[in-house]
Amino acid sequence: MKIQLRTVSVSPSSGPVGEKINVSMSQLFSDTLYLIGFGALGGNQEILAEVTTDIEGGFEETVTVPLWAQ
Repeated sequence: MKIQLRTVSVSPSSGPVGEKINVSMSQLFSDTLYLIGFGALGGNQEILAEVTTDIEGGFEETVTVPLWAQ
């Protein structure tokens, strides 16, 4: 049995307000809706995108650092 770990890529890992951030993940469930959010755990958060994984369980999305993030 081969165990495949989920992978996540966020590039760049930080940036100013308005910066475009590329987010990708793999090894998720296929054809499943996921939310990409920005904010602190237990604090203010904003959903930046809704993505559906492809048949292989991956997605790629570009989001923008929100105006309130300072």
